[in-house]
Amino acid sequence: MSPLALTLIVTLTSPAWAQEELEWIDDFTASKKASKLADLPIFLMLTRTGDTNCKKQEIVFQEEKVTEFLNNFILCRLNVGIQTTIKFMNRNRISGVRVPYMILFAKDQRTMMMTSSGLQRSDKFLEIFKAALTELEQGPQLSSVQMITEYLKRSQKAANEKRYKLALENIDKAIAQAYKLKLPKNAEKYQARKNFLDQYGQVKLIDAKKLIKAGNTDDAIATAKRIVLDFEGRIPAKQAKEWLDGLQKDKKYTSKVINVMPLKEGYKKQLEKVKDEPKSKPKSKPKPLVQLTLKDGTTLLGNIVARTGDKIFFKVHSDDPKQRKSKFIKTADIAKEEKVE
Repeated sequence: MSPLALTLIVTLTSPAWAQEELEWIDDFTASKKASKLADLPIFLMLTRTGDTNCKKQEIVFQEEKVTEFLNNFILCRLNVGIQTTIKFMNRNRISGVRVPYMILFAKDQRTMMMTSSGLQRSDKFLEIFKAALTELEQGPQLSSVQMITEYLKRSQKAANEKRYKLALENIDKAIAQAYKLKLPKNAEKYQARKNFLDQYGQVKLIDAKKLIKAGNTDDAIATAKRIVLDFEGRIPAKQAKEWLDGLQKDKKYTSKVINVMPLKEGYKKQLEKVKDEPKSKPKSKPKPLVQLTLKDGTTLLGNIVARTGDKIFFKVHSDDPKQRKSKFIKTADIAKEEKVE
């Protein structure tokens, strides 16, 4: 097995973030940048140095169930005693509140979904902010019939963006809702859409096989791996997995099947080759693949998205979308940093 493959295995089987303490950013501008990069909402807490209730709130945040919940956000902590925080409070019309004062910002970084003033014990804290997060994720409440229409819209949008896993998930929701409302004919119609997407996955696998015959091995394998992820549990994924397994048995392709990453979700025309393209500004180079070895022995493979003061914003690489996470890591916690060719 290649060193890169071994590193990937270590990355996938070592959930480093689960053991780390919560990472707070002490600058709202930096938090907004991190929110945009990680596509996460912001949880902000206003504190005061030496305040007893603020210290008690920090202890509440260390409880496992609260820590797990807070991992859904970019965390920002501002001290009300400094000038930049006073400007922030004035801009957001925050005054006369008790600390700790907590705010849940939506992903637009402007909309306040929920606020809370004063010390909140774990159960009360989760009761307040879980409801706000649920509302943020689900959006406005619709009737049962309206939800079918909404699911179909989401599915069509995802399909147009070539995000087939999300498209299939929303069609499944529409089908389940149709049966629940005793509309079997509608459900059958939505099932036909689902079958059409399956056919598209099979066509993409045929394209992958053509690519490998033409010598474009990396593109072929990347396409097949994307099919496995997008059509998980369905016929195209099964066929793509069987094809990749067959390639891996051939020594000519073994290392490629292990090392090549899947296409990014949505494809984004990555396989299109534009001929005779007019000269334009040079494209920015892709961020290099980096292997980090932390002082606790954890090995991570991914990209350094940004460096901020004494921290780096690191995006973990993985074939499994559920394992891809972005997180701030203190430079003091890094034992070794090296580029992977």
